Amino acid sequence: MFNSIIHQLENAGILEEQFSKAQILCLPENVLRTKDYHDLMETTDMDRLAKLLRRSGLEVFTFMDAGVDLAAIDRRSGDRWLGTIWIRDNAAFPLLISVVAGIIVLGIDRKTDGSYSTPHVEPSPQVHVELIIDKKSGDYDSLKYNGDGETLIKILNALKDGEQSKN
Repeated sequence: MFNSIIHQLENAGILEEQFSKAQILCLPENVLRTKDYHDLMETTDMDRLAKLLRRSGLEVFTFMDAGVDLAAIDRRSGDRWLGTIWIRDNAAFPLLISVVAGIIVLGIDRKTDGSYSTPHVEPSPQVHVELIIDKKSGDYDSLKYNGDGETLIKILNALKDGEQSKN
């Protein structure tokens, strides 16, 4: 899995130096399922997540940061499609959880003027995300999740607590 992501980044001309300082990489949802980076698609939810994570003070990297333009998907449902999130620094967990909770539990969405509001969304929208979590051992954990937002927040908190107990 990890090699597949590195392969996609290299194929797009992205060098490790470009994302080496990033705490989190927000990657396209199909980064692990396609062989050609030209087939990668990012969602507006993933783009929104990356922007909110940056505003919270985290170092975030996306393909767009390297000047790679990808096809964008704007889904029109209450579901949230957050793409593939590669957590490279476990210290980023608390802010990641806060931002994800804001997006999926509170229903934060962007207005056309760039500000944010809390629109009416369907109850318990489904969240679609793939997580890759670097471990201190040099290994990684991964989780593909398709379910309700509240359960995802519980899972993220459990992962955070598990990583903090190893310190």
